Formats: sequence, C-alpha cells, structure tokens
Amino acid sequence: METITEQEFRKLCDDVYRDRDEFYTLNPNVSHREALLWMLLGSLVNLLSVPIMDRPGIFDATTSDPYGTAVIELVKQRASPEFDPSIYITELSEKLESGA
Repeated sequence: METITEQEFRKLCDDVYRDRDEFYTLNPNVSHREALLWMLLGSLVNLLSVPIMDRPGIFDATTSDPYGTAVIELVKQRASPEFDPSIYITELSEKLESGA
C-alpha cells in the first residue's frame, strides 16, 4: 500500500483510539495524546511502506507537536485523493480531552 484514502485514515484513527490504553503502557513517558500519535505514525509508516529516508522527522525543535506534524506531513504526501488529515488529529485530541 503506497497511498491512503480518507476513509482508510479515519478507520485507522478510530482503531488507534479504541486501543489507546495499550499504547499508553507501551510509551508511558509521554502524554496520552503523544502516545496515540506515536502509534498512529508508526502504523502509517508500516502500512504505507515508507522508506526510512522518506519518513518525516519528529525531532524538529521548531514544532510543539512533533508527532501530529509528522502524521499530517506523511498523510498529505500519500493521500489519494487529497484530504485534510488535521481534521482527524483534532478529533482524536478532542476525544482524549473529553474522555469519550
């Protein structure tokens, strides 16, 4: 798989959110939001078979949201047809805040 549709991305976000408690235990030294986005980024890299040289960096000191920025960058490069992935990142964040 080299591209991702909006429907596939939405499903992946829903699946990651559903399994969030497991991800918190895998990466306990970060916030719940970061753990969720960390797993979302890793899942995208694997599903889309992204070569190491094409993976977005997460150690950019200029961003306050490295995992969110990396997910959005990667999806924008691989979306077919184009869509705005930030909508789903915002939705995930809101779900986490509300505890829904």
